[in-house]
Amino acid sequence: MARRFKERLRTGSDLGKFCSKQVGGDPKLLVFPIFAGIWIVLIPIIYFTGLFLIPSVEDLPGYVIILILILLAVVYLIAVFIRVFFEAAMVAYVHEKMEGGRSTVGLGLSRAWGRAGIIFKWAIFSAFVGVLIKVFTSLSSKAGGDSK
Repeated sequence: MARRFKERLRTGSDLGKFCSKQVGGDPKLLVFPIFAGIWIVLIPIIYFTGLFLIPSVEDLPGYVIILILILLAVVYLIAVFIRVFFEAAMVAYVHEKMEGGRSTVGLGLSRAWGRAGIIFKWAIFSAFVGVLIKVFTSLSSKAGGDSK
């Protein structure tokens, strides 16, 4: 048992060293989180700019408010999809590099795009679970009298 634990520690250490070498030796890896960050910021800006063009929420009928909330959920889902998409692209990039192949940003993006359907399903699940956790955390802090 102790031997397996030591092997796992060594494997984790080796993987950590490999990853730090890859990031240090390959600045193209930073493209993925930068692209994701840009898109995750731009999409809500576009959405909220549209909301600011609405004169007053009190003047809107109920169905329009529901439509706005649905659109907000869609914006959140798109942001989660983008995050997961660029994570998958980065994993594909690193995997190709670890296998000894010629890795490019385009290859990572292409492989992620080839799995866009699966990534979208995961984004739906991830967004739903994220919202549930936030709701339960909020409810539990209110029930416990937490001032947060």
